Amino acid sequence: MVCERLTRRSVLAAAGGAAASVAGCTGEGSCRAVVDGTETVEPNTFERYEIEAEAGQRLYVMFRRLDGPQIHLSVYDPREEPLMAVGGVDRIERVFDIDEAGLYSVVARSESTMDTSRWEATLAVYRGWCADVF
Repeated sequence: MVCERLTRRSVLAAAGGAAASVAGCTGEGSCRAVVDGTETVEPNTFERYEIEAEAGQRLYVMFRRLDGPQIHLSVYDPREEPLMAVGGVDRIERVFDIDEAGLYSVVARSESTMDTSRWEATLAVYRGWCADVF
């Protein structure tokens, strides 16, 4: 067993390295929030969010209903193939590993013909660790 003497300098160096590794995004520094805030979906309509992503990144999708009716949420890859399609959403949080570069789409469609719904939404593309996601 090897014991190393603990000094103030070694503790500060270790703490500084740990802080640098979790401050913001690591892994080539890619972390981009496309949407981060309150979104509104009007009755009988949909909102489409387009997100440019590179292979090796992750797409984070989070919607949480604040008020109003539920939505139908879909995520599409660059070929317009569905990665996910779910209805009756009150809250959803998913991460998609991106294996093909291109334009991804997230579509939030109202499930009401009369009422507007408000949502807390975060859509982010990242590699490594991202403060907007964790």
